[in-house]
Order: sequence, then C-alpha cells, then structure tokens
Amino acid sequence: MAKVPAEIRRLFEDPLALGEALGYKGDRSGRKIFGKLHREIVDHALLQPWTYCVVPRGHAKSTLLSVILPIWKLLNDPDRRILVASATLELAKRMIGEIRDKLNGSLELKPGLFVPVSEVFPHIALDRNDTRGQGPTQKLNIVGRSAEGGREPSIFAGAVTSNLAGNHPTDAHFDDLCNEQNSRTYSQRQKVIQFVQQAVPLMRYQDSPITLIGTPWAFGDIVDYLGHHPAWAGMRHGVWDGKPPNPSLKGKGPGPQGAYPLCESFLTSNEIQQIQDDVSKVFFAAQYLCSPIPAEESLFERGLIDEMAYPDLPEGLQVLPEILIWDPVHRLEGSRQKGQSLNGLLTVKPVSAAHLGLKGYEPDRNIFFITGAYEISGGLDEAIQFVEDLGGEPNLRLPIPLNL
Repeated sequence: MAKVPAEIRRLFEDPLALGEALGYKGDRSGRKIFGKLHREIVDHALLQPWTYCVVPRGHAKSTLLSVILPIWKLLNDPDRRILVASATLELAKRMIGEIRDKLNGSLELKPGLFVPVSEVFPHIALDRNDTRGQGPTQKLNIVGRSAEGGREPSIFAGAVTSNLAGNHPTDAHFDDLCNEQNSRTYSQRQKVIQFVQQAVPLMRYQDSPITLIGTPWAFGDIVDYLGHHPAWAGMRHGVWDGKPPNPSLKGKGPGPQGAYPLCESFLTSNEIQQIQDDVSKVFFAAQYLCSPIPAEESLFERGLIDEMAYPDLPEGLQVLPEILIWDPVHRLEGSRQKGQSLNGLLTVKPVSAAHLGLKGYEPDRNIFFITGAYEISGGLDEAIQFVEDLGGEPNLRLPIPLNL
C-alpha cells in the first residue's frame, strides 16, 4: 500500500488544515486567519456528541462548523448523512451551496500547488447531478456513499419550520436557529427549542453528533435552554474575552476593565468600538458580548427577569387567579435608526395580608407576588397572541393598564 503523503494525511487529521487548503486562509490584508480561538471551536465541537458554540458575529464560526467540518466528516466517512439546519431553509441552502462550491473547487496542497478536490479525494467528488448549478441548494450527494448509509442525501438542508420526520441523519449542524424575527416572543423561542428537542430522537444513533452554532437573542432562547441542560457541552465567549499577549499585560488591554479582543485577526478593538457606537446597547450585548440584557427602556429590570418566579408561595396559592399587568413601552432594537414597539407584561398572584400573617396591614389588603415577567415585540395582535399562548385559561386574565 502506497504511503499517504504528509500534505494529504494532515487534511484527514485536522479540520483546520482542510479548511485552509480549501481556501479559508485569510484576506489580502493578512487578517481573517484561523488562530487559537478557531482551534478551540473545532476541538470543542468534537469533544462529545452534543455541543453548542456561542461566539460573537464575524468570527467564522459558521464557516468552521457548518461548512468545513461537514466536508471533513465526509472525507473521513463518506457514509455520513449530515443535516445542516438554520432559522430558515434559505439560510441552510446557502451553506450547502458553499459546500458544493468547495467540493467543486481545488485544494492548495503546497504553496501555489492547486489540485481539484475530486482528484485528491475521489470518494468525496460530487455526484454528477450535483456538480452543476450555482447558489443555494437543498441537498448534495457524493460518489463515495453507499446504500448502507441510508436513503438520506449526503448533506441536506432543514429549518425550524421544516418537518424532519422520516430523515435520520448521522450528524446535525444547527446554525443560527434563532434570529431577530423568531426570538421576539415566548412562543417563538419555544418553537426553536422544540425543534432541537424533536431532532434528538430522530438522529440515526443515540450518540449522533449535534452541534449548535449561534449567538443569543433573548432570555429564554435556545442558547439559554442548552446552557441549563446537563447533556449539552457549551463554549461561550464575548467579544472582549481575549487573552493578553503575555500574563504581565493582564488587565491592560484596550477594552473595558483592560480587556482584550477575542480574536484581533477578525475584530480589532477599534472595529469593536465602531460597532458598539453604531448599534443599540441591547443588540451589542446579545450579539457581541453574548450576554443579553433587558431593553434600554424596558419595564423590567434585570433582577425581575432573573427572578421572574417567586419560589416560596404559601401552599394552596396556585388556586388563586393570576392578574395580567400590561404596559406598552418602546425600545430601540438592532439599529439605532429603527425603533421596535414592545409590550411589557407582568403576571402576579394576589394574596391577602391575613393569609400571609402580616401584621400592620388590613386583613383584606392584597399583596402581589410576581410570577412572570415578559417583553413582547410588536403591536396589540402580537401581545394578545402571546397571552393566549401563555395560558389560554379564563381564570388568569384580568388586564390592568399601568401608567408608569
């Protein structure tokens, strides 16, 4: 058996080396080069079956985990069946289109030496029906696949709104399942969480790898859910979570409290500051610090949201009706030029002072315990729909307008 040249063997062994050979090796300015952060991202995705990666925008996490890593998996096992899913089917199809373009392209095995992927690795050459075409595509097949691998395409697209029944992928890459449009209400966030929950039993094997890539958009979204799930291993970095060049410079960086950029090859401190100046505080906290905060003009402060359920209500209080308190507020979301109407909702349980044994109050004085705090983007229709999704039972809903 012929010895495999080191230039080719390393592509089997290292996803980052494969990505660089496929052309992901920086821009003309010498930036956008994979470094320690990207090694961490790839190694973490291979750490255990279920992982999630939360890293700010603009750091190549989707390129690594939704384009390069699927190609690398097929390189090592052409019988894999890989699902790439996103918030919409069109977004997933774009990533699969990029995979097709890379498989139709060349590998740089040595500086200046380019060889077609299909010649170096014939087993991951595209099926002739998939070599043609440009732009987004819903599925791809490689010639090295066998019937034993299953009827699913080698790589196929999915979305939060699509039906996965009947498909049993060996691997799933969930890329930006949440976005600004599907994270505004509790029910929308629940749909994303349910998509992931329902995908798990559809996987080919119990330990089939699932990787989720994204940034948080709101409290209670899929990132928050996975962060509290013991079966999922997560890595999470904000844009100022970089390390100093050497230990003696700790706390002397250009960022807040002397912090350093997460990866200066992708976003410098000046670029981070420019972004922060251009977008709202809420948007920057979620998408770049990867730590959502309440809206700048929100009805609910952080403490209310962190402790939105009162844990020690006296026994029997669950039979009392809840009261919905509703106040329209307004905040900026995303761009400072675009406003987003927002409804603030509280649910409370009234309890009499006599029942609580409080002295100095009239026996029939009502004490209100906050049981829920919510922010719902949109107008009246969206708020009413949220209330319906919240419970739908008539014993809850006595609306009280607030004038704060």
